[in-house]
Amino acid sequence: MRVSQYSHFIPAEAARALDFDSLVEIGLVIDVSGALARAFAGGRIGIEAGTYERYVAWDNHAMRRHSLHLETSQRLHALLEASAFAAVAQQDASFVCRTVDATSNDPRAQRAIFNLKRLSAGARTGWVITFDSP
Repeated sequence: MRVSQYSHFIPAEAARALDFDSLVEIGLVIDVSGALARAFAGGRIGIEAGTYERYVAWDNHAMRRHSLHLETSQRLHALLEASAFAAVAQQDASFVCRTVDATSNDPRAQRAIFNLKRLSAGARTGWVITFDSP
């Protein structure tokens, strides 16, 4: 059996080899550079698409289940503020952010460990925030 449209499936190793612009173009990373670019020394900042949906852009079902209504900008700002301290080292790092997971049943903020990966973004540096679920 052959897969006729193999280009839709990108192995994890190939995703790491791509640069920031390519990851944004294929939809694996959401570019949020305008929100807090100064904290990253003018570099570009993005959040992995799955992490963005889980911790920043909640759907209506998650808001009803948790009985919380936090603005998307508030959740995004909290995540970017926590990651800005990890970007000071100018290398891959991990950081902790207290946040509510949209997929969990607990409406209280829990500590979650995120990863900050440095990628090339042309002449500038690109940063991508990811979350590796246990």
